[in-house]
Amino acid sequence: EVVTILGRAASSILGSSLPEQQRQAHIPHAGVAVEVILQVMEHRITDAQMVMSRGANLLGLCISAHCSHEILQSVVLELRGALEGVRAVLTEMQNNPTIESVQLSGARAIGTLYEEVDLDHATKGLAVECLQHISDSMTAALENRILQQHSCFAMYSIMEALRDEPHWLPDEAIVVAIRAAVAALASVSGIPDKDHNTGSWDAMYVRKECMRCLGGCLQARPSVCKTLLRVPGLAQDVWTALETTITNIWDHLHDEDLEETLTLELIAISSFQPLHVALTQTLVRWGPTKPAVVRA
Repeated sequence: EVVTILGRAASSILGSSLPEQQRQAHIPHAGVAVEVILQVMEHRITDAQMVMSRGANLLGLCISAHCSHEILQSVVLELRGALEGVRAVLTEMQNNPTIESVQLSGARAIGTLYEEVDLDHATKGLAVECLQHISDSMTAALENRILQQHSCFAMYSIMEALRDEPHWLPDEAIVVAIRAAVAALASVSGIPDKDHNTGSWDAMYVRKECMRCLGGCLQARPSVCKTLLRVPGLAQDVWTALETTITNIWDHLHDEDLEETLTLELIAISSFQPLHVALTQTLVRWGPTKPAVVRA
């Protein structure tokens, strides 16, 4: 019964003959409704094959109807990933390389799937292919900061999951992730956060996830530090990111979100110089007035 409702909802709303403006107005409401229905399906339905076929059909309807509602696509892809594995999500991304909303939703889903504790061999075996495709999608949509943010986190999740298994995650794959994160970081270099607009907040979170990704690279494979050192201008970009983050912290106040970003930036800086040197320079310059720097 739930599957029937889902199919009718998708057909009547996403495939509606309503004028485009009215149809777009219905999409957010449809996304909420379908998200609830999919959650019911995920937790209650016993026929997984039926869920898989409906999920694939729904995603096809979303794409054919030019639906860019990210919540809807994310839920559909995450559900398919939970039932069919990473391959199903990656295939959808590969089949729709120019649709940024699919790439964004796919990156979110892959990041979630690789956070699982026990990964099967099939999932591990897709790590290199996932990193390469996510990197390619980031290159193709460098101005999409939200995509850059979630893609960096997805790459970090993959590297963190396989950090002790080099046969699944070779150095070459780590280098692919590094180059993608470096390009994303350069795209927001020098953009301040104090403008209090959406663009500046997006830039802040891109920097944060870039640093998380770079830190994940270093922890997964310290040998790639040499590769990092050869990237022109990266050391300056990382220091600029650190200074930008610190500048946006009010004096004498804590800020947990920015403190986490600072910690990730300091870890990334440790690839260029000894950590104690970076910490000393940072604490001497900002420690007396910014307790958030000390905590980081």
